[in-house]
Amino acid sequence: NNVGVGAFRGCRNLKEITFSDGLVEIGNSAFYGCVKLNKINLPDSITDIGDNAFVFCDNLKKITLPINLRKISSGLFFECNNIREVILNNQITEIENNAFFKCPKLKQIVLPESVEEMGENVFDGCVNLENVVLSRITKLKSQCFQNCRKLRNIELPDSINFIGPNVFNGCIN
Repeated sequence: NNVGVGAFRGCRNLKEITFSDGLVEIGNSAFYGCVKLNKINLPDSITDIGDNAFVFCDNLKKITLPINLRKISSGLFFECNNIREVILNNQITEIENNAFFKCPKLKQIVLPESVEEMGENVFDGCVNLENVVLSRITKLKSQCFQNCRKLRNIELPDSINFIGPNVFNGCIN
């Protein structure tokens, strides 16, 4: 019922993978460095995706996260250079550190109302990120949107009670 730690790590020619329903967990760094991976089907039975699972998956452009996933793990899409669209479910409550670090093609993200806390450097270096909708967020930790050079619109809800240092550092628009 799980994909182990580093299971497909470095499988540079892996392009597509489909998992059947019943998969519960994807381990840390499971697809790390799968640079040609462009399609992955994640069944809704998944409740946990480990840290750094999709680091350097350069051809991944779109991904829909399973409806039973509660958090976006640390470094999940770290330097996924071509990711343009991430569809988040309404169960996610937390986005951990570096989740979308240096994803330069990501232009917009809508965080569901369930998201209350974001870690450090979550969107740091997403240089084309233009629009962000934060519904019920309570905490923005340090450097969360640092170097998002094209960020033009961000909606901050009344629920925010903490904005960390350098959250919008380098947002020149």
